[in-house]
Amino acid sequence: MENLSIVRSRTHLFGAPTTRRAMETYDRTYPINSIRFGQYPDQSDEYINESFRQAMNRGIDAINSLTYIVIP
Repeated sequence: MENLSIVRSRTHLFGAPTTRRAMETYDRTYPINSIRFGQYPDQSDEYINESFRQAMNRGIDAINSLTYIVIP
């Protein structure tokens, strides 16, 4: 838990009580349950997992493209 304090001080998302509790208890279902209940209450786990994976890939692609611009 000592290393969580480093992350907590630099990133606002990790300061949220629900996120912090999920990290401290190693709750791996937190992101999927958060998305499910907030945005896709009637969808299956497979659909939510795939949507989450696609969103992560779009974010990674965006970071990669910015990296290519900054570091030619």
